[in-house]
Amino acid sequence: MTMHHIASGIANGSNAITFSNIPQTFTHLQLKVYGRSTWTGGSSSNVYVTVNGNSTTTNYAAHALYGTGSSAAAQAFTSSSGIGYYVAYWAFPTATASANIFGSLVMDIFDYTNTSKNKVAKMLYGNDRNGSGVVGVGSSLFMQTGAITSLTIGADILLTAGSRADLYGITSNPISTGA
Repeated sequence: MTMHHIASGIANGSNAITFSNIPQTFTHLQLKVYGRSTWTGGSSSNVYVTVNGNSTTTNYAAHALYGTGSSAAAQAFTSSSGIGYYVAYWAFPTATASANIFGSLVMDIFDYTNTSKNKVAKMLYGNDRNGSGVVGVGSSLFMQTGAITSLTIGADILLTAGSRADLYGITSNPISTGA
């Protein structure tokens, strides 16, 4: 397998990060996000990914297993926000966290061009807020069979300026250039 960089995006504090016209030449996608939320309602923020601009809440579901250093929990949920779907529960620090503390998320989206099945993804995520924070693993389901052509990444409210997302294509052919 080989991995090829497709695109990068940096939030400016007033937008989500969107990758449009994703090439349909790879087997899988990997999304890496380094971010922080502008939300002030708590210490950690959820991360959302919207597929193909589809914010219909009944099209998404997810599971998470996470720990905070003092407790562990598991959760299953469907999106109820209209933003997209939860992919990482409490993954990013919020505006109330100490300055310059960011969280990270690595999301693998399998068979994103296959039009015969719903899309699934797995995630690893976390943040450290000087001894507190969260680390977690999860899975997400997008209940549509169309090929994924765009992804929009956001958090509760918005991503802060300097949050970054990178999208990679993964091929099963070790000598392919992905082009």
